[in-house]
Amino acid sequence: MYKIERVQTLKEPNFVKPILINYSAKGISRKWEAVVTHDSVAILLWHREKDAFVLVKQLRA
Repeated sequence: MYKIERVQTLKEPNFVKPILINYSAKGISRKWEAVVTHDSVAILLWHREKDAFVLVKQLRA
């Protein structure tokens, strides 16, 4: 099992860049945190019997 020893904030990341989106909805100013990433592939799985999405959390060092 892996153990995370330290977490740091990157000032100029290479792969994922956090951004803040300012927008308005129905006349109300809002903010949303998001990330800009490089090209990738993703899939969203639906479990019919549980009526829920299947999510997998992976640490890729």
